[in-house]
Amino acid sequence: MSDEEFELLSRRMIAARDLRSRPNRSRYDVELAAEELGVHASTVYRDIQRLEGRGTIEDIAPRARGWPQSRSRLHPRQEELIEQFLRSTFLTTAKPTMVSVTAQIGDACEREGLSRPTRAAVIKRRNRLPAREIAAKRDGAKAAEQHTPRPGKFEVQRPWDVWQIDHTLTDVIIVDDQGRPIGRAWITVLIDVYSRIVPGFYVGLDAPSTIRVATTLDLAVSPKEAWLAKHGYDYEWPVEGLPKLLHSDRAKEFTSNVLKRAMENQGTGIFLRPPGRVRFGGHIERLIGTLMGKCRLLPGATHSSPTARGGYDSKGSARLTLDQLQDYFAHQILGVYHNQVHSALGVSPLEAWKAATRDRFPEFPEDLGSFRLDLFPELTRTLGRQGLQAFNEDYYCQEIGEAFISGVREVRVKYDPRDLSKIYVYLPDVGYVTVPYRLPIEGPAPTYWLYKAASRQRGQADTGRASRHVVRRATAATEQIVQAATSRSMKAARQAERLVRDRQGAAEFASRSAVPPPPSDDDWGGAFGGGE
Repeated sequence: MSDEEFELLSRRMIAARDLRSRPNRSRYDVELAAEELGVHASTVYRDIQRLEGRGTIEDIAPRARGWPQSRSRLHPRQEELIEQFLRSTFLTTAKPTMVSVTAQIGDACEREGLSRPTRAAVIKRRNRLPAREIAAKRDGAKAAEQHTPRPGKFEVQRPWDVWQIDHTLTDVIIVDDQGRPIGRAWITVLIDVYSRIVPGFYVGLDAPSTIRVATTLDLAVSPKEAWLAKHGYDYEWPVEGLPKLLHSDRAKEFTSNVLKRAMENQGTGIFLRPPGRVRFGGHIERLIGTLMGKCRLLPGATHSSPTARGGYDSKGSARLTLDQLQDYFAHQILGVYHNQVHSALGVSPLEAWKAATRDRFPEFPEDLGSFRLDLFPELTRTLGRQGLQAFNEDYYCQEIGEAFISGVREVRVKYDPRDLSKIYVYLPDVGYVTVPYRLPIEGPAPTYWLYKAASRQRGQADTGRASRHVVRRATAATEQIVQAATSRSMKAARQAERLVRDRQGAAEFASRSAVPPPPSDDDWGGAFGGGE
């Protein structure tokens, strides 16, 4: 209302208060007040009746004509049926449409001799339900979380205090070196919560796993100069050292005892966010969302949904290889994200990190090679006269022969799933030693997933009873099948590319590892000979 209208209402309220307080109020008093206000006496009487308690201007303000908004036009029984069907039918995981729910409500009303309510009337009552309740009943707790207010924020006082880690499938289809589409790659990203800088990331075809986490953490903790030079990235990336707390969701690779023991051995705690509480990982979730949003501009982008993709042919438009996708993310993270002003910081993540670490120094594992191996998957095996058995193979080196002689029997074994031609055995007072096959094999080293595929093909598991020769032949045959099918199948082309990448990754790890190689004079014969 205008200022003039508001001023008149104010005067009317004061006059009504005065008149209502007079015990011997007469008609003349009311008409005199109405004349001074410039309104009819009936208006003054109405004002007196509307004032509740001391009263406010709202009590006497003009009211809209017509049916009162708060009053329903429907029969009370119709209201009951609408409420009943909304809660029993609409608020379910089946997620029926409003059309079907309205039809059911109409049928129920007709059976009781009532008219059918319109869909608009039903929607109006649905909209009165709390949005959080609708999301929880139809889409689950994770969706309900988005409709729950969460005041405050997660405060971290220093760099290295909390690192968050997570994976996601990239929103772009990539190709192999022959230009064949091989699907979407995975990216694993770490973020330092204090500075928002990225300590490490990893782009690959393998799904989330222990080795993927190990590869990402290895890069994050290690100095970056050699990695940057190898890939030709001319960026400043000063993050290195161990975090005090690693924060993640409850995926299998993060809840494993292997990761827990490896990190706690270095003084790093593990915090697993409560189930369904996405907000506990908000920093890494937002970063990943930002990176995926930029993927929409890439050839082969899948976008966020089929609706958003429309008629775009993601497979036909795919052009990027895995290496090019890694280069893209490296430039986006190290070049763009690290150097742009962050809205929550007021400076860029790189500036925030450098300023906060000027007088602080990182803490490193005493032995980086052993730390890397601590992150790898592990087995427990018993030493025998001819070494030890794993993956239907015998492994032996001089060190474990000497350990057997000294009385060592049960040992902890680490392995790289990308290369089963050697394992890493932890010996007391020695540390990790590299242990190759007792007898050499021809051809490239098998990977764990290829070995499992071959075992399934032959109907044999790793029970120790299957013939190693059969499994070796099946593994080689499986690899040949994969290679032969690459021209016809995107899945086979992806597996072939993954084989190449796994072997490259295993070779890179072996070259960077501080674990000593097996002695060259090993006779493969076991502690007391008797070799095959």
